[in-house]
Amino acid sequence: MIEHRALPIILCLSLTLPAKTVGANKGECETRYWVPSMAKVHAKFSGQKGTFAHFGDSITVTLAFWTPLLYSRKNAPAKMEQAYQLVEKYLRKECWRNWKGPQFGNQGRRTIRWAYENIDHWLKRLNPEVALIMFGTNDLTGVGLEEYQSKTRQVVQRCLDNGTVVILSTIPPRHKRGEKAAVYAEAVRKLAREMKVPLVDFHAEILTRRPDDWDGALDKFAQYKGYDVPTLLARDGVHPSHPKMYHNDYSEQALNCCGYSLRNYLVLMKYAEVVQALGLASSPKGNVTGLNRYLPPPIALGSQSFLLHKNLRLVKGPHRNQLPSSKHCSRPPVSFQEAGNIHSCQKKLRGPAHLPQKPQTDKLYVSDGCWPRA
Repeated sequence: MIEHRALPIILCLSLTLPAKTVGANKGECETRYWVPSMAKVHAKFSGQKGTFAHFGDSITVTLAFWTPLLYSRKNAPAKMEQAYQLVEKYLRKECWRNWKGPQFGNQGRRTIRWAYENIDHWLKRLNPEVALIMFGTNDLTGVGLEEYQSKTRQVVQRCLDNGTVVILSTIPPRHKRGEKAAVYAEAVRKLAREMKVPLVDFHAEILTRRPDDWDGALDKFAQYKGYDVPTLLARDGVHPSHPKMYHNDYSEQALNCCGYSLRNYLVLMKYAEVVQALGLASSPKGNVTGLNRYLPPPIALGSQSFLLHKNLRLVKGPHRNQLPSSKHCSRPPVSFQEAGNIHSCQKKLRGPAHLPQKPQTDKLYVSDGCWPRA
């Protein structure tokens, strides 16, 4: 006697769609190494959708990072503007400029040790859906490579255990410490691969765009001061540059000359990729990142392979593995994130985010620990 059993998730033959869910070319497959694992992580997430935390040092706490995207994106390429429109509708408004300061996991002169000591508090307080992590610039002078790797791994793992999707970032190169910065950046690349998390390779992008003169501390830039240097690092040779002539500019020229424009661009595109690949939101103009939404691989049941579907029932009888009638299979396969949340009855998406008004001052303070208050 075969027991009658209704399931909230039922199984359809994988013949309804191709089992291959990644891009046909090798390059796309390589860029998607993190998607299945992050889909499983996100299935555990129970917090507020659209929350995006930034854990880092002075390169992160400044309002020159991330916040300017909200107000102006001059000369932005079409893909970037589409990515912004996707993110703007999904990201919670407080995550554009209000999540700044030590209570939100970013402060000047900090190392991975600080993150290791405070990550549990941040996760409890913020419970972010996605977290960007970039420490290492200050670690070059005070934290050994082995400790840096170990503590970074543990910080990432605690985020993943919380159900928070992690985006790791390599640090920029540094004046007089270029070789050591490269070693620390490579350690983060390897960690991203091993832990199957997305990566923003800020270090590699800088060296690709300005292989010989990325360092604003070079004598050739002696006529410039502070952050107003037309290369990717400021005169201090530590922080990304932010020359006035390239503020809020995302042309190719600006991306080659303004370190913060470049970082903003890279993080925006990666975050939009995460949002789209995990099925958290979709763009009205279609695929903005060049990657398809992730579909889980088929699973085995008896002698057949199946894909997960919603709102269907397992049929009884000796042919219980047969494909249910087509009228039940109108919905396409769903991601691990959606399947994992079937019982939670969570709302799919919020309405468009109400953006904060532009601040009275347009000045963005880049120095450690200083930012204008809303």
